[in-house]
Amino acid sequence: MFYQLSWTDGSKPKWGQSCKKRHWCAAPAALLAATWSNGSSARDDNCRAFRKFIDMDNVTLIFGDSHIRPVKRVVGEDATVWPISGATMSGARNPNSQTQSHKIVMRALDAQPTSKLVFCFGEVDVGFLIPVKSESLKQPPESLIGEAVERYGLFLNQLRQERDCEIYIGNILPPIQKDFWLKRSRIRLRQQVLITLEQRAALVDQANSLLERLGFPIINIHNSFSSLSLQYNPYPIDPRDHHYRHSFAVRAYSKAFSECGIEFRKLSHFEAAVLDLLQVVGR
Repeated sequence: MFYQLSWTDGSKPKWGQSCKKRHWCAAPAALLAATWSNGSSARDDNCRAFRKFIDMDNVTLIFGDSHIRPVKRVVGEDATVWPISGATMSGARNPNSQTQSHKIVMRALDAQPTSKLVFCFGEVDVGFLIPVKSESLKQPPESLIGEAVERYGLFLNQLRQERDCEIYIGNILPPIQKDFWLKRSRIRLRQQVLITLEQRAALVDQANSLLERLGFPIINIHNSFSSLSLQYNPYPIDPRDHHYRHSFAVRAYSKAFSECGIEFRKLSHFEAAVLDLLQVVGR
């Protein structure tokens, strides 16, 4: 079988060509960039085989709204974080939701084998969607929370039956805004939310109690955020931001996952080097 030498961008290397003009600036990396171009399927097979050899072929998939972005700093190479901005509990079951969260989850499951799933939805429901719906429909928010959690549970039970995966639920973290921020400096998406911090906290507690009744293992994110807020500053630098301070959220999520018994494994330097090599020259 004959192989053809090529750069990673598909062009042919020329004799004496400087590696500084390519994607790689270091000489060893430039040598790896000129790889055997025998198609990507064999390379992907080799990477999967090596991940299976080091017992990292089944990754943990973590889904949630934009508040789970700091989780990327917590997990290792055996987990993938999918933050979906604006995703809700009720939208997870709806394939036509505005955020497309249902389709994103199903595509991720089809593309990557996994035996453990983590879902952290609910903050958008309690902090924005349910208060707005309650005001427009003239219904108490308590009944709307029950409906959202019920749809969420149906989606998770169906997923557990179809995929045969271990599923964890992260409960809803406590609200971050102070009353002054809620009244004066709301971000644009939440200008319609006219509830106080105490009312939001009560809705969060009710939603978390309903989540515990679904029968899935709970990652107590709420407790970790509440306890660490007594030791560290949780507030973001920008008062218009409704997310926690990034460094604080990393500590809190790490504490929550550790207390739940979910440990993430990071690749050793040797394993990372081999995997990088396979991705470049393992054809």
